[in-house]
Amino acid sequence: MTDYDARGFAPRFRASRPLDPQTEELWVKLLRAAIPEEVLVRTALDLGAGTGRFWPAIRRAWHPHRIIAVDRSAAMLTAGTQAEDVEAVVADIDDETIDRYRPNAVLCSMSLHYSAHPGRLCQRLKAMLAPHGVVCVRTACQETTSANTILRFFPTARQAELRAFPERGVIEGWLSEAGFRVRSEVVRTPAAPVYRELVRRALRRGLPSLQLVSNSEFALGMLRLAGWAAGRAVRRLPVPHDETLLVVGQAG
Repeated sequence: MTDYDARGFAPRFRASRPLDPQTEELWVKLLRAAIPEEVLVRTALDLGAGTGRFWPAIRRAWHPHRIIAVDRSAAMLTAGTQAEDVEAVVADIDDETIDRYRPNAVLCSMSLHYSAHPGRLCQRLKAMLAPHGVVCVRTACQETTSANTILRFFPTARQAELRAFPERGVIEGWLSEAGFRVRSEVVRTPAAPVYRELVRRALRRGLPSLQLVSNSEFALGMLRLAGWAAGRAVRRLPVPHDETLLVVGQAG
């Protein structure tokens, strides 16, 4: 399992997972579209917030009065940009102490699979939400993991993610069985703005699953990735897209 408190990992994670302007704009539109027009988001819950890379998108899309940022790693939260509208809470995703919040909207980005009982967690979120609230689950799944560009070059990391993430229908089922009205879509975004940045992101080794890769496999994978990227750049081929699943659960 990835150790998010490992020395130096939080800043590497933050540097490896930026939202470039084009990608941020897309997520702002998607998160905004998830909220009914009549819902005023006073409190947004970022469950598994990490270093807070989605806080700018949450602010632009939902205009919350405050963001409750929950993560089990104090190091990750500390590495995030500190702001007056963010309340950082060090807690596991399954910690029932977070049930005291009454959010209008929840973002659960790449974290639902860390729950010991995802279906039960979705039931708790349904009970926590203010009327007509929304849960947005941004996640990988079996159907999207194979599209991740960097993972192609690191078999250990790819297999770890295939073991960690369930099928799309399973994720949708967790929310629908909890009583949400569910819709989902696969979101395609460039793996990086340019190939040089793609290689740089991998080299920082900030992707969680790359922690599980041996040094020898990492070195070989970086050589293969750099050669592949250089060849495509010379031929002026576009940077491939990665895929992410967005599942939106609307409470009654």
